[in-house]
Amino acid sequence: MPTTVYKNLTGTDIFTDTTKVTAGIFNNGAGQLTGSIITTASISSSNNSYFHTITDSGGTEYFDVSFGSSYASGSDLSAGYNKSVRETEAVYKQFANVVLDDPYAKFAFTDISGSNSFSEDNIYVVSVKSAKMKDRVNGQFTLVMSGSDEVGAGGVATTLVLTNYTSSRYPSIAGDYYYVITGSAGTRDIGTGWDTVYGHFYPDVGSIVLSATKLSASIPGTSASTAAEGTHSGSDMGVGTGKGLNPDLRTDGNADNPMKLVNAFRSGSITVRSEQDLNQTTYYCRMFHQEFNFSSNPTFITSGSTLGDIIEPMVGDPSVYVSGVGLYNSFNELIAVAKLNVPQKKNFNKELTIAAKLDG
Repeated sequence: MPTTVYKNLTGTDIFTDTTKVTAGIFNNGAGQLTGSIITTASISSSNNSYFHTITDSGGTEYFDVSFGSSYASGSDLSAGYNKSVRETEAVYKQFANVVLDDPYAKFAFTDISGSNSFSEDNIYVVSVKSAKMKDRVNGQFTLVMSGSDEVGAGGVATTLVLTNYTSSRYPSIAGDYYYVITGSAGTRDIGTGWDTVYGHFYPDVGSIVLSATKLSASIPGTSASTAAEGTHSGSDMGVGTGKGLNPDLRTDGNADNPMKLVNAFRSGSITVRSEQDLNQTTYYCRMFHQEFNFSSNPTFITSGSTLGDIIEPMVGDPSVYVSGVGLYNSFNELIAVAKLNVPQKKNFNKELTIAAKLDG
């Protein structure tokens, strides 16, 4: 009689249930960060051409916002193109390397109808801080940006509201991505221009890559030559009249395009939630009538027996009590133990099924 009994579990014995849990990424699980409390983290001025970190009034960091240019536009090229860092080009190539199948390719945006497709040289990027993400960013986000609707003086405030087009889904090396269109909370706008794609949403890496061409068409703002709304000036966050998203392509070190996006959000809001998969696997440990009717307990064996003879009362009609089961991996290593509150009687006339549930 074997002293230890193993039984292989098959696919029909294992069931995994996945529950998706969403929660706001902001303090106390809030789902929205309103523009009135948006500020930026204190960073070195040399980083302004790379990114700004959006925080709330309490200093909690939530997003990095960046501007990228395939031709280094907006970088500080005062030392000469080949001797400069080319910050915006570094940002563009960084995100291309992360999400594009060809890291040397340009970002390309195609409207839903397929009628308009173009390669984009300049991009804005919103990236959720990794500490605020669980498994991914939930698709029902809403970005509200506001600014002037024309270049130069005389423009009026206009608002652009963007969300994820949940009906779109395309593969990439960074996981599936989706189109970003006008609308809110994952529901598209049904008005004019609803099929315009403003960017791509990569939930697994928590990034939204936006076309600067499309954003500036809706919220051009004041050009850098007539206002300083592209610069960072401390407590006023670089807010200038006619702020907008028309990229500042100057290369003299004065451009601060990430701040343009911060300013647009300060007049709007950001609604983002994190998504987490909670997995629970149930292992059905089935003990049929002819199985597990013996025990490895030494008291089950006749004292002095060298052949493993069981004690006389158990001959022909053994009964044991199951107090738990052990789950082993393919190397026969014990990885989990499930204990019963009350031991269950087991014999040739009785079958048991124990459901062992493990999270993760």
